Amino acid sequence: MKKLWLPLLIISLIISIFCIFYVAVGATAAEKEAESLPDEIFKEQIARDEKSSYCAKRLLEAPKVYETGETFTLASPQYGEEGMFEMDYTVERAYFSDMPPAGAEVEKFSQFGAFSEGKLSEGYTFLCVDVILKNRDTKKQMYMMNSAVAEGTERYELRGFSGQRFKNSASLHIELFPGDVFETTLVFAVEENESDEMLLYINNFGYSNPNGTCAYVSIEISK
Repeated sequence: MKKLWLPLLIISLIISIFCIFYVAVGATAAEKEAESLPDEIFKEQIARDEKSSYCAKRLLEAPKVYETGETFTLASPQYGEEGMFEMDYTVERAYFSDMPPAGAEVEKFSQFGAFSEGKLSEGYTFLCVDVILKNRDTKKQMYMMNSAVAEGTERYELRGFSGQRFKNSASLHIELFPGDVFETTLVFAVEENESDEMLLYINNFGYSNPNGTCAYVSIEISK
């Protein structure tokens, strides 16, 4: 009887030790998860609140029209994330041209409507706008250059810009490193009889139409 009792006692002790170890490990893992999970949730919530607050504030403000040569600061969403980063934007000059500017590769242009297969449709010309961007953030950002839309008698979306690096779905994106200053020329395909006084609006929040979160720039176009 004693011989049977001893193995049972040993087995019971082993099972008890295993259970205590399992519970301790589980509690530690749960504690770590409880510590890390809220941090991520809080970060996402803070970023969403920051973006919502910015949009709400801008929508309540009277839209401001900037002049050519004036530098203004924009808040732009971080690509693929909830946060935002600040960027300085300056429109230097605008002009009509039958040819794309130097450094612009038409094979990377967005092919649509008045511009397709590398050619302008009849009755259209290029609107070229020289701009300077500066990333004020402390890390690299991917910025959507097609946030810029030109508006005169019609509304025109960006076809391309000088210094494009990517093709396909990312063709109208640019990498901006911390403190980077990017000088480029935006290119639009516009009607030949378009007005020489237009508005350029920069909308960094993905809307297709202008609203209170846009920065408006008055441009006088030389021919």
